Amino acid sequence: MNKIIRNVKKWIWFLVGKPYLFFNGICEYCKLSRKNKYVYMSDGIGDVVWFCAFYQAFLEQYKPTAIKLVLAEWQATIPVLFGIEQKNLIILSVSKKRKLCFFAQSKMFNKVISGQIDDHDFYVNREIRKTIKETYRKFAELEMVQMERLGIEMDSLYKYGYFNLCDKATASEISFAEEIENRIDSINNQYRIGSQSILLVPFANTRLNMPIHIWEAIAKKLNAQGYTVYTNCKNENDIPIPNTKSLVLDLASVACLSVRFGMVISARCGLADLLFCSGANLSVIHYIVGNDRDNYQYLAANLESFEKMEERCNYKYIRKISDYRYSDQNQCDEQIEEIVNSIIHNMRNGGNL
Repeated sequence: MNKIIRNVKKWIWFLVGKPYLFFNGICEYCKLSRKNKYVYMSDGIGDVVWFCAFYQAFLEQYKPTAIKLVLAEWQATIPVLFGIEQKNLIILSVSKKRKLCFFAQSKMFNKVISGQIDDHDFYVNREIRKTIKETYRKFAELEMVQMERLGIEMDSLYKYGYFNLCDKATASEISFAEEIENRIDSINNQYRIGSQSILLVPFANTRLNMPIHIWEAIAKKLNAQGYTVYTNCKNENDIPIPNTKSLVLDLASVACLSVRFGMVISARCGLADLLFCSGANLSVIHYIVGNDRDNYQYLAANLESFEKMEERCNYKYIRKISDYRYSDQNQCDEQIEEIVNSIIHNMRNGGNL
């Protein structure tokens, strides 16, 4: 029965959903000026962050003309934080952006292109990939020397994999408008956030989420050490981690406020990329599930490092960046205890245990 329902939904999508998005996408496409080229942003925060971080370096190296960025309303503050002027942005509703992107993906015209890495075979020769159908791991083996030099992290993937920038190109730093700074001062008067305050960012959209009970254990251990713990929540309906306070802010505000926390402890998610570029003290917990070495999620959880990004980006922030790995194959209190103790040690003394 379930199989029949899935097949019916598939045919409805094929006969109704796709044509609807396609033809509505044409309508959105026709509204765009013929004088410009357009890059539509990914739905993920991290992809938008790193596109914007290297966009200025791309303009300086290649000197393209008349490019505008297409974003959904909720993403609109990210480019501005990196100094991209409002006049170069096309802001659409989520629905309209989705329709335009669906049409653009047909690649019938090249006026609108994707601002996201196509897939995870970033450094592999494209001709090789056309003729050899292998797993990500096999491709990674072919280019292991190059990956070791350039890295698997998001900064390298956009700097080299998307923009093809030279080694000396650097990522832009975030700057906050006076309006945001004043708003944060007002919020901070309410919450009194300081060095003894810790923000948890437990929710991820494109990566696997650690079970809530692990975050609850982390919060409990931090509370026992006298820290005030907050949970970053997307909206008022989100339930914070037990024994923590809810913090509901827009992207620009949470980025600005993050630098006032003693530490931000985050899942590997797009918001972590934004907070990294904002200058926050950041501890990222990479959640390792299973042992499938052909799976990108597994490889990324094992290999990605914000500490390496910190070395490469050469930001001028004075802050502490740490990576931790939590494996579902070895779930135990000792693993959580070790992570929390190291984070506290890092906050108090600097450097991991």
